[in-house]
Amino acid sequence: MKERPILFSAPMVRAILAGRKTVTRRTIKRGVVVTCDDNVGVADVPCPYGDPGDRLWVKEAWRAGVEWDRAPPLDIDPYDESIWFEATETPLPAAKSGWGKRRPSLFMCRWMSRILLNVASVRAERLQAITDAEARAEGLDGVTEFAALWDTINGPGSWDADPWVWRVEFARSKA
Repeated sequence: MKERPILFSAPMVRAILAGRKTVTRRTIKRGVVVTCDDNVGVADVPCPYGDPGDRLWVKEAWRAGVEWDRAPPLDIDPYDESIWFEATETPLPAAKSGWGKRRPSLFMCRWMSRILLNVASVRAERLQAITDAEARAEGLDGVTEFAALWDTINGPGSWDADPWVWRVEFARSKA
């Protein structure tokens, strides 16, 4: 079993925490050959998000105490500092003026992660093969909403391009 990081936006973190998001789709990088059998693809390289049985630790936007603003994330002491997550439903407490600058998910360390996902299945497929039920498993209301979000994240016309994607199904770990 391997552990790998995976980035999620605040709305998608909230959907995971609420139990509405159990699937994610990520574009397969160029140069990967995908063969198709009954509209399900098989890539000639391993999925960078793992295999069934592997785990993903979620990277999300976060803050530490203001005293750590000049420190790189690796220098933040995990034993004397709590982390506030941008996806938390409640706004940043005004009374707690000691929270520092917002840090992007890309710079989150493993010890900071609060969400661990167990990979249940992985496959390659065309983006537009998604159904309304699958869009709901992505934490959205349907294909139309999913397509709009995809274009927002990946750029105008990215939905219409119908790229090959990794479809990764997961369950939130209890541990």
